[in-house]
Amino acid sequence: MKKNFLVWLLTLFSVVVGSAQTINSDSGNFIVSGTVTDEKGDPIPGANVIVKESFQGTITDINGKYTLNVPTDKNELVYSFIGLLSQTIEINGRSLIDVQLQPDIENLEEVVVVGYGTQKKISVTGSVSVVKEEALQSTPSTTLATALTGRMPGVVVVQNSGEAGAQSARIRIRGAEGNPLVLVDGVERSFEDLDPDEIKNISVLKDASATAVYGIRGADGVIIVTTKRGNFGKPKIKFSANFGLVQAADLPEMLNSYEYAMLKNEGTLNDEGENASLPYTEEDLRLYQTGEDPIFHPDHRWYDEMTNDFGYRQKYGVNISGGASKIKYFVSLGYNKERDIFKDFNVGYDDESYYNRYNVRSNLDIDLTPTSVLSVDIGGQFAKRHKPNTDLSGSYGIAYSAFRTPPDAFAGLVDGRLVQLDRTIDYNTPLEMLFDNGYKETSTNKVQLTAKFKQKLDFITKGLAFNAAISYDHGYSSTLTASKNVPVYYPERDDATGDITYMRDGAESRLGNSRGADTQSKLIKFKSALNYSREFGDGHHISGVGVFTTNERHYSGIGDYSYVPKKYVELAARVSYNYKHKYFLEGNFGYNGSENFAEDKRYGFFPAVSVGWVVSKEKFFPTNSILSFMKFKASYGEAGRDNFGSQRFFYTDVYTMELTGGYRFGIDPNGQGIGKESRLGATELTWETHYKQNYGIETKWFRDFLHVDFEYYKNRIEDNLITRNSVTELIGVKLPPVNAGKSEVKGYEIQASVQGKIGKVKYNLYGNYNFSENKRIYFDEVAQEYPWQVKTGKSRNVTTGFEWVGFYTQEEVDEIAAGNATPDNPASGYTGNLQAGDMKYRDLNGDGIINQIDEKVFENTSTPKTTFGFGGGLSYKGFSMNLHFQGVTDVTYNIQGRIKVPFFNGNGNGLTYVLDRWTPETAETAKFPRMSATGKAGDHNYRSSDFWFRDASYIRLKNAEIAYSFANKKLKNLGISKCKIYANGSNLYTWTDLKLVDPEAKNGDAVPIPPNKVFNFGVNVTF
Repeated sequence: MKKNFLVWLLTLFSVVVGSAQTINSDSGNFIVSGTVTDEKGDPIPGANVIVKESFQGTITDINGKYTLNVPTDKNELVYSFIGLLSQTIEINGRSLIDVQLQPDIENLEEVVVVGYGTQKKISVTGSVSVVKEEALQSTPSTTLATALTGRMPGVVVVQNSGEAGAQSARIRIRGAEGNPLVLVDGVERSFEDLDPDEIKNISVLKDASATAVYGIRGADGVIIVTTKRGNFGKPKIKFSANFGLVQAADLPEMLNSYEYAMLKNEGTLNDEGENASLPYTEEDLRLYQTGEDPIFHPDHRWYDEMTNDFGYRQKYGVNISGGASKIKYFVSLGYNKERDIFKDFNVGYDDESYYNRYNVRSNLDIDLTPTSVLSVDIGGQFAKRHKPNTDLSGSYGIAYSAFRTPPDAFAGLVDGRLVQLDRTIDYNTPLEMLFDNGYKETSTNKVQLTAKFKQKLDFITKGLAFNAAISYDHGYSSTLTASKNVPVYYPERDDATGDITYMRDGAESRLGNSRGADTQSKLIKFKSALNYSREFGDGHHISGVGVFTTNERHYSGIGDYSYVPKKYVELAARVSYNYKHKYFLEGNFGYNGSENFAEDKRYGFFPAVSVGWVVSKEKFFPTNSILSFMKFKASYGEAGRDNFGSQRFFYTDVYTMELTGGYRFGIDPNGQGIGKESRLGATELTWETHYKQNYGIETKWFRDFLHVDFEYYKNRIEDNLITRNSVTELIGVKLPPVNAGKSEVKGYEIQASVQGKIGKVKYNLYGNYNFSENKRIYFDEVAQEYPWQVKTGKSRNVTTGFEWVGFYTQEEVDEIAAGNATPDNPASGYTGNLQAGDMKYRDLNGDGIINQIDEKVFENTSTPKTTFGFGGGLSYKGFSMNLHFQGVTDVTYNIQGRIKVPFFNGNGNGLTYVLDRWTPETAETAKFPRMSATGKAGDHNYRSSDFWFRDASYIRLKNAEIAYSFANKKLKNLGISKCKIYANGSNLYTWTDLKLVDPEAKNGDAVPIPPNKVFNFGVNVTF
């Protein structure tokens, strides 16, 4: 399929280039040239110059200059640029025409993509944020989600992994619990594997007036991705090439062998007393320090030994756009390769870790008649993920194994053999997982087709139009696993001669392969709509849209009911009115249903209303040079949510068969298997309803020099899906969920920007800030005996634990051992052998003992309450520079598992921060409890408490770019209108107090591969 598609694409390129040659024919033409400038006289690069009532045109170069072949029977040129008023100029025999475009004061020409349509920016009364292609292309990100980080207020993007091909990010909009609905050109699709060069803009819809038309799927926000399309004019060919170095961000700093052995001895003494048998001798410690015995006293930094200093990424793309006769086109081809930092070995087969992806797209618009347009869009992503035959990240991945394996457990690779010392290790060590272990290759192909038809119906009434679209997406994924076993060798030294022999454990196998179950998916969507837009009388403008859609998605081999297609049927409408772009009124609704609910609970109606008022247009508003524009807007409405994880058809009872185990019968009883009811049907279950309010003000100051917008929002959520907590467990079956929960989210957003010029230096600055908090009003919490245990009224995902007050002293421990525990010096319910240096917790109920009753609720969460982004740029002639920072505050990292507990369950390594442990000498400055050689997560010292909380706030230099653009006659003689060379990077530096892990890492001990630093170099050429 991929080969045929690429052949088709190349053929289309040939056709388009042929069209370009036809357009460039000079027969019967004359030449007009000139310069296009703005109101200040500065040249405008990229302005459109079109021959009126034809398909011929060009764009200005970096100096605002243009040259155009004009047919002899034409006498008018149209000059236009986004944000400026278009002008139509008569030629009247002139060969030189200079034009100065004036600003569109009211921004009436700036269009914003909203639900099922577009609106002029001044008309938008909902909460919509937009990121344009310039911002997306200034970052060397290979996924669109990470390119959004810090760009829009109220949108939280968290990247948890730097693994090649697995850099998807978690997106949350305004404190929502679930993932937003993502639409690409109006169709529900993933957008993370799209090529940024294909994207025109991305809109994020946040309030009810913007999302109500999506009904039960709009509660968590909506992301609308719009791809590029062609414009009438001669072909523009753009080529881009990028090469970047990938460097791992700061990885956890582990103990070396000497530190490990020294602390293991110390922990053993603490655990067993003075007569303990120590695991390491003084000679062992000396040899670890000197490194003179690398076989029996090795010192391995597994992270360093498993990874290269740098990986790399390559990205190439070419696209062609334009329009001739009655066709407009945009065609693109992109190639991306990422080679991550994990090492490969010369083992006779491909064991590298990399990700390849081809992106193809063709968007065609065909004028069938003066009132009819047919659009045909074809997109595809063809990806291959190749890696060693193991997980790289996650709970059992190489990164995790490198973290848990002691530095002295392996001698490493000795003469091509895996040499292990510690026979007690019962898990795969990082070398075993990475060296000659086979490989796994996953291929994922997606083809997306959409055909759209638009018919103007002015013959019925002016401004009426009909739209219809049908989409078909097909996805296919397959995995090939090639497995191989490699023996492990254990060294033995002859005391007399010092010679070392190696005893083999296990046998080497040949490289075998197996193919996993293939998975397929397909989507069929049909949409029809009536649009209306018309102006009446003196400034009365009415517009509206009514939409009917059906959505059917098929899966194979993915979860329960995978053979049953997932369907939606939806109705939506929007009606807008404005008077002279001063007063605005809009109503929206969505009516749709969900398969998850019983027939009489399936459909819902979700209305919303919004208003706007441009105060600065009122006669009483004084004309001044300070505040030039002011607009108020407000909205209230409902949105729904039916996505409650992977489960489906909640209203049905679920029965399962277990063929083994169960009841036993007979003289020699064996389990006969059982059938059981595993879930009760929830016949009364229905959707969550979100009641959303939004209030905003938009302002422009100092002759539009400074733009400042502010929005306050509140979301009251009724009928949260919860499982009853106050019902006895004796029912004997899993209870169905019920619509009984209530919660609330509220917050505010601020964004500001300035744009100006000092001499010949242009500059811009911007910033955004969002604060959001949530609380659970009701979730059927079991009545608590003590107020500090109550979670109702507090944030979601709160943490429970003890309040740490210090470390026990020897005197305090002796008093407890003598039976004199007090509320100020409590005993522990988790150990009968407290020692000096153990964690001391507050006895909240005053009974003289620490137990579960003393655990309190902390409102520290891993989701930041405050997010922000800021940056700016400078340009001088051909030079430009841009910086983008993003950060979060009010967020906590909770140390858990192996990151918390050194020598976890008797083995495993530890982080270097444990060197600051409690000892009698460091009692006043200790930052870690006394050492133990057999730590477990449930031990007294490692119970959940605020001692393990770390502030995960950070500011990150997310993107930086420096560039130079060439535009001169020599390039134009070569057919090049613009050439840009640049160097940029991402995740370049982070300011944070959290040193253990990357601040974007999730809580827990499944050590991730942190987001990478990228240093990229590239060139863009426009022909």
